[in-house]
Amino acid sequence: MFCDCDTRRVAERFRTRKRHPGHLDQDLTREEINDRVAAWAAHPGPLGLGRRPLIIDTSQTVDITTLAKEVAALVAGTQR
Repeated sequence: MFCDCDTRRVAERFRTRKRHPGHLDQDLTREEINDRVAAWAAHPGPLGLGRRPLIIDTSQTVDITTLAKEVAALVAGTQR
């Protein structure tokens, strides 16, 4: 599964998320966050591990029930 959205939204989410203080996110400047997002955006898409991934557009609300059915079908080997 690969969750995808535009880089502007990625940067916004990075700035507003709350992770364990050990990640040191609170010490990052806006520029450092933008640099990390740019590095992520330079290699877009799934990792390419051999199987066709389920790509989820997270720029809008995700229908969890539909997603769960898609994941179940993938696990069962009945989709894609």
